[in-house]
Amino acid sequence: MEPFTIGVEEEFGLVDPATGRLVPAINETLSTLSEAERFEIKPDVHQATLETATPVCLDLEEVGAELKRLRHLARRAANRAGVELLPVGAHTNCRWRSQPVVDYPRYHRLAEHQGDKWLRCLFWGLHVHLGVPEEDERIAICNGLRAYLPLFIAFAANSPFWEGRRHRSCDARLHIYSQLQTVDAPPLLKNFAEVDAAIGALADQGAEVEKDLYWDIRPRRMLPTVEVRVSDMQTTVEDSLALVGLVVLAALAVRSGDGELHASEDEIILNRTAAIEAGYDARISFNGGMSTVADTILDFLERAEDLAASADLGDVRSLIADRVKRRFHAGRRLLDLHNRHQGDEQRLIAELTALL
Repeated sequence: MEPFTIGVEEEFGLVDPATGRLVPAINETLSTLSEAERFEIKPDVHQATLETATPVCLDLEEVGAELKRLRHLARRAANRAGVELLPVGAHTNCRWRSQPVVDYPRYHRLAEHQGDKWLRCLFWGLHVHLGVPEEDERIAICNGLRAYLPLFIAFAANSPFWEGRRHRSCDARLHIYSQLQTVDAPPLLKNFAEVDAAIGALADQGAEVEKDLYWDIRPRRMLPTVEVRVSDMQTTVEDSLALVGLVVLAALAVRSGDGELHASEDEIILNRTAAIEAGYDARISFNGGMSTVADTILDFLERAEDLAASADLGDVRSLIADRVKRRFHAGRRLLDLHNRHQGDEQRLIAELTALL
């Protein structure tokens, strides 16, 4: 079985190390980089956001090395501009109204059409690109991965706070993000013509191009990948690698049919919502059978043991299983740190950035 090539995008907040507050310092940060480095470190929607993008990687070991390199490079650039990187899904005390967007026509267009709902989406995700050369297989893998959305959401949850308060959802980022009509689980697709039709149906939301369709999983046409973009940003490289490993293993299961999960269209939507709200403890349904997300992940990992071994993913499979058994996710670490520092943003941010 041909392995997937892998690319990973990580998004970070830019914060003042003295206060822990967000700072719109992307231009100052980028100005410290060489022209070549700007191909890997880029702005995103808000000026308080920085994004890194790995080159195409052949395996998880290479992904890990690139994530470490890019985090070091991005943090050095941020420090030269007087700011720090924040590796979480959402700032604990986000004040989005005071944060400007990057001066790109596309961003202004989306803001004009979607207003505050779009502007308030000041948070950060981790996107996994799986290289799939054939268009038909890209569509098939996108379709198959939809059943895994609650697993990805719960495992990656890292945004328990919003605007200074504990959010009622385990995944505040995705809860808020999903209020946009351009954000959702993708429908069951037949071909890329249906992707174009979906963009056209959202014209009143300012959607004009493929990148305006913020589906949780997105088959890309010009860039021959399946992009899994539902997950919160992860705090450590180990966190990110565990998440990427889960995505790769799920895609291999879809491709091979070995241990693959199946869910109806209604179950996909309901399971997604349940995982956003309750994380590992959410009760979800596959073909009418009920289970928690945690038990579903462990069951999938057990059935995919041979697949993981054949793809040299045995170690990451064990890492994922250990974390799920302990009910660990990056958001739990953030909650523990928040409690330890009693909401002191400066001390909280300092400890988080030290984990980069």
